Amino acid sequence: MRRWTAAICAAGAVYAGLMCVAGATVTRPVVVAATAMRRGDAVNGDMFRVVEVPADAALDTALSSMEDVADDGIAQVDIAEGQPIFDAMIRGSPVTPDGFTVIEVRLASAVDALMVGDTVSLSSAMGCAAGDDAHDDAHDDAEISCLLAERALVMSRFKELTALAMPPEDALRVMTSQEAGAIVAVAKQSS
Repeated sequence: MRRWTAAICAAGAVYAGLMCVAGATVTRPVVVAATAMRRGDAVNGDMFRVVEVPADAALDTALSSMEDVADDGIAQVDIAEGQPIFDAMIRGSPVTPDGFTVIEVRLASAVDALMVGDTVSLSSAMGCAAGDDAHDDAHDDAEISCLLAERALVMSRFKELTALAMPPEDALRVMTSQEAGAIVAVAKQSS
């Protein structure tokens, strides 16, 4: 019976000691990414969460509350899910993603519906062959409209032109098609 009592007392002492050490660990709130984000993505508050982490000097400049996160910011770097968020990682204006170029486009669609940082696709009513000199006049229904750019990032809006970032091959198609006819921007759903 003494051995059982001694074992139970020892286990209780170890448990109490561990609880004291765990209780002495200072934690702090840190904002982390709830989902992965790419450089240039528009961000909102739903993409972040606050977690408690052990306090460390390395996290002194990390965001600590959801009020610190800009609702209309743009990711300045690739951000992994669960990564702590620092102020320089998000800002109010978009950054041109790697491998993209920026061109100004005259859009036929309502520019006021677009926000800086939105991702859109661009379509032409004239068809993909509209800018080609070698195309014939006979078009079938499949060639009436054409997807010019799958992903274009709204960089800025002006009265008549919209600056859009997109891959260079898409930019060439857009520049050729914009001389031939109307180009519309189609908003992409946030995922």
